[in-house]
Amino acid sequence: MQSPAGRHLLDTCGRPADDLSTFVMIDGEGFWTQSTAALRVAEALPRPTLNVLGGAFMPLPAAVRDVVYQTVATNRYSILGRDDDGATPSCMLRDDAFAMKERFLDQSWTPPAEADAGAGGS
Repeated sequence: MQSPAGRHLLDTCGRPADDLSTFVMIDGEGFWTQSTAALRVAEALPRPTLNVLGGAFMPLPAAVRDVVYQTVATNRYSILGRDDDGATPSCMLRDDAFAMKERFLDQSWTPPAEADAGAGGS
């Protein structure tokens, strides 16, 4: 399910390449999961409200934040909804996802070590 780039990045972070159990955010400072990942993303967004909320909740202990994160993750479809047909879970964020498509990792990306090996390296 993950792109080759995503699988490589998960492996680099020490997570199983096929682990889809939680949201992972990687930046210049390291990798983050669950509520810390979500709040770091919120802090980086251009919308001031999300920015402020991201920063405001970060001082809470991760254990407390993660309980809230897991509750929202478990109930996301009842909170955010589904497509009108009821079959495809979209969380009603599809328009935003299409607008952000250029920020997703390139599906044809090759990790540097594999690129070198494919170019005649040993």
